[in-house]
Amino acid sequence: MTTVETHHEHADMNVEHAHHDHPSDWTYVKVALILAVMTGIEVALSYVEVGGEKMTVGLLLALAAAKFATVVAYFMHLKFDHPWFRRLFVTGFVLAIFCYIAYLSTLHVFHR
Repeated sequence: MTTVETHHEHADMNVEHAHHDHPSDWTYVKVALILAVMTGIEVALSYVEVGGEKMTVGLLLALAAAKFATVVAYFMHLKFDHPWFRRLFVTGFVLAIFCYIAYLSTLHVFHR
């Protein structure tokens, strides 16, 4: 067996492995449709106040976070990576949220 044959066999194994790790095109279409529906809900919430301004803003923030997580999981392939990458990403994201909340509290945003 030559080096070229070995390289081709290794490349074929990588291609087969890559097809098993990632979802089909239909999965991406379903995710895109779900994101479109969530965006439609966000647009509707921006016109209609649900349970007061704070409740509407809370719902909008929750939808934004859900959309962010969906995009990161599927379109950035974080869902299919090693669990340590997810943990590192989520840890950094949570730390960023806490830093942002701490900064906003120094501006007395929550005391208005």
